[in-house]
Amino acid sequence: MKLFYKCIDIFKKIKKEYIIMFLVTNFLFMPFLSLNFNNGHDTLFHLTNIEAITKMILNLNISKITPYLAGNHGYGTMIFYPNLPHIVSGIINIPFYLLGKGPIYSMKIVYFIITFLSALFMYKLVFLLTKNKNKSLLSSIVYITMPYLLCDIYIRGSFNESFIFVFMPMVLIGLINLLNDNKKGFYIYFIIGYLGMINSHLVLSVYFTFLVIVFMLFNIKKYIKNIKPLLLGSIILLLLILPDMALLIEHKNLGIYTIFKGELVSSTVEMTKGLGLTLKDYIIPGMDEYDLFKYINIIPLILMIIGIIVGIKDKKNRNIYLGLLSILVLSVILSLKIFPYEYLPKLLLSIQFAYRNMCFVILIVSIFAGIGLSKFKTNYHLPIIYILLLFFLVFLHLIL
Repeated sequence: MKLFYKCIDIFKKIKKEYIIMFLVTNFLFMPFLSLNFNNGHDTLFHLTNIEAITKMILNLNISKITPYLAGNHGYGTMIFYPNLPHIVSGIINIPFYLLGKGPIYSMKIVYFIITFLSALFMYKLVFLLTKNKNKSLLSSIVYITMPYLLCDIYIRGSFNESFIFVFMPMVLIGLINLLNDNKKGFYIYFIIGYLGMINSHLVLSVYFTFLVIVFMLFNIKKYIKNIKPLLLGSIILLLLILPDMALLIEHKNLGIYTIFKGELVSSTVEMTKGLGLTLKDYIIPGMDEYDLFKYINIIPLILMIIGIIVGIKDKKNRNIYLGLLSILVLSVILSLKIFPYEYLPKLLLSIQFAYRNMCFVILIVSIFAGIGLSKFKTNYHLPIIYILLLFFLVFLHLIL
């Protein structure tokens, strides 16, 4: 009984906001309770690498060349593909593998964890800006219920891309901590956030860095004032990623890897722009020819507009909000079919699909959506009303 009461006491100490985020995450992952295998666009690639890494760990055969791929000839996936998601899932997969189960179970568990963590760090980011639990809760819920994020999980099977939704808010938390002269908070969030992003999705990390630099320009005086911790944090980060990056650059220069699948996986201007968006795509619900959802729900869009107005009027944090707004505008432009990708360095075409910039769009939309709650009575009712409205819209979409 003592253990039972101790568990009750621990449960009481958990913030109500965290419990709501956990419950919403559970609802979003109800389809994963099905025993049916959900084969997304990239799911088999990720499952194969997860199981190969599990075998490597159990056999104590740790190498950048995964020996259990390509008919046991080995393949260097870990040289040119960020491997944090596969390693985490490979470790969690160990008991399932020993029980004769497939890696799909560990993938489902990791998807759940990263979605909850995405909500958690979005909550912390908006709370850092507003010091308001309800606004932060709404932003976190909007963030993880975005159609594009759910599309990454359920349709595209974009396992690695899903991880960056955890780390993008962390990087911004670190940078805002530095503006507030919280150097310890900067080092922890900035370094871990960027390290996680780079080891999850390198190309999107490069794009995010350009956007972050623009954000910093709006607060340049404060960042110059804190140039020493900024440089130190960047140097530590570079030293941590240097071994992997050096190997990646070496193999890229050798040119010994070739992909034989034509334009399906090639990084051409035509493909990148062809898989871009129009402004109409952002506001009209629907599915494209690849079964992808690329729109943003109308409720967050309305709240975002209100949030932008509120943010610009906030004298204390105006430059922060202007910096976030610049990320939003640039991300939308980068995601469009009309963006002149032909003039960018070839390396940046590795993004493959212009619509991937939606990752940054929904990050900023979610932040401003919570801030837009300022114009309403801020209590728990509005975030819960949003959840109910969202469920109603999903139900409506299913029956129509």
